[in-house]
Amino acid sequence: TINVTTCDSNAVGTTIRTFTAINGCDSIVTTNTTLKDPATTNLSQEICSGSSIEFNDQTITTEGIYNDTLVTTQGCDSFIVLTVSIISTIEKEITQKICKGNSYTFNGNILTQSGTYRDTLLSSKSCDSIVILNLVVNELPVIDAVTDNATLITGQTAQLNVITSETLSYNWTPANTVNNPVLQNPIATLTESTWLIVTATNNETECSTKDSVFIEFNEVECTKENIFIPNAFSPNGDGVNDIFIPRSRILKSMKLMVQDRWGHTVFESNDINVGWDGNYKGTAALIDSYAYYFEGECVLGEKITLKGNVTLLK
Repeated sequence: TINVTTCDSNAVGTTIRTFTAINGCDSIVTTNTTLKDPATTNLSQEICSGSSIEFNDQTITTEGIYNDTLVTTQGCDSFIVLTVSIISTIEKEITQKICKGNSYTFNGNILTQSGTYRDTLLSSKSCDSIVILNLVVNELPVIDAVTDNATLITGQTAQLNVITSETLSYNWTPANTVNNPVLQNPIATLTESTWLIVTATNNETECSTKDSVFIEFNEVECTKENIFIPNAFSPNGDGVNDIFIPRSRILKSMKLMVQDRWGHTVFESNDINVGWDGNYKGTAALIDSYAYYFEGECVLGEKITLKGNVTLLK
């Protein structure tokens, strides 16, 4: 018995042949022919989205299973089964916020304007990946730093303020010159001429802007030279020099007393804003020379006493 495999389906089966030997004895040969299984080769291939491969005289661009039949040198068919997978394009979207005047580097470019930008990268499998950048450029806060007094003397303070229509946080420097450096409108106390700088920040966008004010400081001593006491006044109602009153930017309080030549007190005041209008007991005082006695307290607490004469004119 002989077992044979073949690629020809028509030859499949069993054949019996009888042979006569030289000695006159018969011999029988039985041949069993079976069909040989075809050879199958399984392949797999990944391709990038938008790419293609050639197989079995066709261009493949989509996922699927593809077959090809080959004939071997023995005349038997063999099969190739190709499984194609598509590697999708990877897209990554990011949002970046910057403040106006700053820049952001992307894909080798320095960006300063709001917009959408794209960059194509090569992945580990040599397929493209795309990065999409949404760049937002935020405006800087608009502010105006001001003061109610740009020239200070000893003991005076200045009211600072930031004029703006936005909701911001603040930081004033030098911090030791103001009562609270994070206020929008702190009080400044100086010992020398100073630039006061405020940084205003939009907490939502984290963008900041700066502005400054310059305040001049003059140190003034509590002396006679810095307190003006007129030597004459004319209470005639013309609006010019009608009141006898000491004037000084360094005074905090005072006591003023005026006496006639006979030692009678014709006027007395403890208010630095109230002076003598030239009347005594509701009647205009005589044109004459009067003696005054002045006690003052300056802004830093120093005391000063002055005496002199003032002439009442008409």
